[in-house]
Amino acid sequence: MFFTMKSVYLLVLVSLCQGLPLDSKAGLLSAPHLLRVNIIDPPAIEMTWNKIDSGDVKVWEVQNTTNTLFVVVDGKVDEVVNTEEQPIDILSELGGSPDEIQVPADVTTAVYNKVKMDITYEVRVLAYTKLEEGPLSDPVRVKLSKV
Repeated sequence: MFFTMKSVYLLVLVSLCQGLPLDSKAGLLSAPHLLRVNIIDPPAIEMTWNKIDSGDVKVWEVQNTTNTLFVVVDGKVDEVVNTEEQPIDILSELGGSPDEIQVPADVTTAVYNKVKMDITYEVRVLAYTKLEEGPLSDPVRVKLSKV
């Protein structure tokens, strides 16, 4: 079999192209922007974001950490309990499994109905295509409390 330089070049070019994605938007997904997060009645969280290819809304219950400190004052032991939320980290997801709401490309609003009183929720939106997931939106935290 006789190969010319042109046929070898074409063979190499075709083999290199085989691994490239067919979607011209691949690798170009940007993080969605949460435009509005509201508490609605009955208790639920309503989220609105900018238009994206397809979306996945992730909602985490933010876990609290409790520290107990015992202080001795005038021979009496007092217990001081300090509760803090996990800090917001825009570069990574919270631990645990979030509840997810998948929405089609033409939808830019979702409602999360599993809201409990005095629990902080972190909401983020993720854009995706058939080929890839984009970065998460910046987190927004919401807490429903009685006044």
